[in-house]
Amino acid sequence: MKKALVGILTTIIPKANPDFEDKIDEVQYWLVECDNETGIPEREIGLERKDV
Repeated sequence: MKKALVGILTTIIPKANPDFEDKIDEVQYWLVECDNETGIPEREIGLERKDV
């Protein structure tokens, strides 16, 4: 049941930004912005080596 639900949801709601999905292998560094109070990640930015 859980596996089927996850399969349906990931078809409807993409896991990542589809515009950049083909570039994920080029990421060298991740910047992760977390909520100060909860510590929960809110945003992530992937950088190539040339961007650093």
